[in-house]
Amino acid sequence: MRGSCRHRAAGQVFSCSVGIAQAPQDGTDYLTLYKKADAALYRAKMQGKNTYAFYTQLPLEGLGAPTQSTVGQTIDSELGTGVMRSSLAEYVFHILYQSDDVEKAIPSVLEIVGRHVGVSRVYIFEDSEDGTYCDNTFEWCNDGIVPQIDQLQHMLEGELADYYKNFNEDGIFYCRDIHALPPNQVQVLEAQGIKSMLQCVIRDDGKPRGYIGFDECRESRFWTQEQTDLLCIVAEIVSVYLLKARARTRLTHALQGAQAILDSQDAWLYVIRKGTYELLYANKKTMQDVPGAMPGEPCYRVFYRADKPCVHCPLVKLAPEGPDRVTARLYSEVLDMEVTAVGMEIPWAGGEDAYLMACEKVKTQKKK
Repeated sequence: MRGSCRHRAAGQVFSCSVGIAQAPQDGTDYLTLYKKADAALYRAKMQGKNTYAFYTQLPLEGLGAPTQSTVGQTIDSELGTGVMRSSLAEYVFHILYQSDDVEKAIPSVLEIVGRHVGVSRVYIFEDSEDGTYCDNTFEWCNDGIVPQIDQLQHMLEGELADYYKNFNEDGIFYCRDIHALPPNQVQVLEAQGIKSMLQCVIRDDGKPRGYIGFDECRESRFWTQEQTDLLCIVAEIVSVYLLKARARTRLTHALQGAQAILDSQDAWLYVIRKGTYELLYANKKTMQDVPGAMPGEPCYRVFYRADKPCVHCPLVKLAPEGPDRVTARLYSEVLDMEVTAVGMEIPWAGGEDAYLMACEKVKTQKKK
């Protein structure tokens, strides 16, 4: 059983919606029962909240077709299409907003939406970074529909040439009958058992980066404007969170790459905060060779065992009108050697000013 409660502190007004899945008829394992109870909870909320619903399979008809809930109440146009649309969008947003792992939450969202509108398949395609191919990254299939995700990986741009031309200026591609499409596209879609479909583009900085699709494999389906609007809103919400997750992944990979480059250098590299000279970052060589090179410690104490900035520190020359890069030779008490120190001002996380220092052992010239 899944529940959702809300209350208002001032008036102490409570409301509760409950979704119920029963064993063994709805399933025997935790994950299956949880998903079905969650679907039932969604239906309870769609009925106006503050009620309950048992899990039942959603009908094959679309959004506009009246259906009977398990508590005997009719879900039809009396609720108003706008209410239905906003309720589903709110629910999808809530799931993604509350999730700490968007990639794990998206499959549940696709199932909820797919069952709500009664389609055969809901899926997401994402373009590669260079735009030369696309992958089917998420897929939900209704009962009796054959999954296609394993066969739809690394779809080359040439296989579906100019596919994005199918989308209108609003980023929507509605195809009631796939046979109206170019032969090469029909061949690919027929192999998946698709008869009609609706797809919404995923845009990043105004450029298409993939699409979210809704397939019908049982008949050539007519999509109403209300249904189209509903799915487009849901697709936009999913797109925002998916793009955010992908951007976070790219940033993590970039930082890992930068870290690997810095750790491979045979130099002591570190970043210090402007004004306080506190360490913000130190590469692997610095951490290994300099005891106490920890964030928050002042560099003059860590490297030179001094109580104040070094007199010959190159950073003092980095005045507003001064050079943007300075070099000096210093003797490090900790390293017990003379080093060449190069300093420059750089931007740092949070917008604060910082200095990058690169120190290397002074190279002695060989006698001729």
